[in-house]
Amino acid sequence: MAAKYDLEIHHMDVCMAFLGVYLGAEIYLNSAQGYFQLVQTESQYYDPKSKTSQKMVLLLRMFLYGLKQTSHVWYGTFKGFAISFGFEPSRLDGGLFVLQGMDQGTVVAAVVLYVDDLLITASEGLIGQIKDQMKKRFQIHDLGSVSFYLGMNIERIWEHHTIDVHQHSYIRTILAKFRMHESRPVATPM
Repeated sequence: MAAKYDLEIHHMDVCMAFLGVYLGAEIYLNSAQGYFQLVQTESQYYDPKSKTSQKMVLLLRMFLYGLKQTSHVWYGTFKGFAISFGFEPSRLDGGLFVLQGMDQGTVVAAVVLYVDDLLITASEGLIGQIKDQMKKRFQIHDLGSVSFYLGMNIERIWEHHTIDVHQHSYIRTILAKFRMHESRPVATPM
């Protein structure tokens, strides 16, 4: 789609995507050993050496890495943002969000979400607006025009309206790992 309609493709990385998401439920954690000794409050706190003090737990307000709910809530947070901007989630792929034109038949922009990486496809003017809105809502590292994504090299050839996707660097890494980087290729009949 981007090659056919000469659309830009930009890559963005959401910094601390899983840590910046607020919980929708109450989760309580036991504190790390010695935590309440470091935190000075006027209330009674738990001292592991004292048998008389009351044991306290911590109320988790934001997600931590490793919680099972984290990725689900992050996806819901991003989905809510995308919908508020006018995007619709694809029925075919949960990580694809599409912004349609006035006639509801043409795709104006698309955002692909993979964990905390985003690919945004749109015209140059619209892509700037989408990025600005995302930067207001999330802490984002803008990687500019995409050149490498999920282990794939992406090369844009504007004159020919094409996008080449290959894994040359990955193949070289695997060949070097198995000490075959100096091997010569030989054609084999099929």
